[in-house]
Formats: sequence, C-alpha cells, structure tokens
Amino acid sequence: MKEKTYDELEFTDDFLFCHILMENEDLCIELVEMITGRKIKSIIKPESQRQAFETAAGRS
Repeated sequence: MKEKTYDELEFTDDFLFCHILMENEDLCIELVEMITGRKIKSIIKPESQRQAFETAAGRS
C-alpha cells in the first residue's frame, strides 16, 4: 500500500483520526458522548497504536 502525504490524508484515515482525537480531549469526549448517548467525565488515553509482526520463531 502506498503511503499518503499529509496533504492526502482525510479525517477517516486511521492515522489522522487517532492523532486528532489523542491531541484534542474535548473533541474526543464530545464524539464519545454523541456515539454512546452518555455524559463522559474524562478519557483515559491508551498506548499508541502499534503494528504487530508475527515471525516464524514466534509461532508454536
């Protein structure tokens, strides 16, 4: 898959979506409240998303 430049990214691209919500807690809370229909007091930020690789040595 070809990597996109920043100018080619859209809000729905995983990288940009996660970056925006991780950097803007108020926006993240508002989005979660809209989706769940519940009032949210705070957000606990998870670890950054990482890509997992499986190697031949890692399989049983």
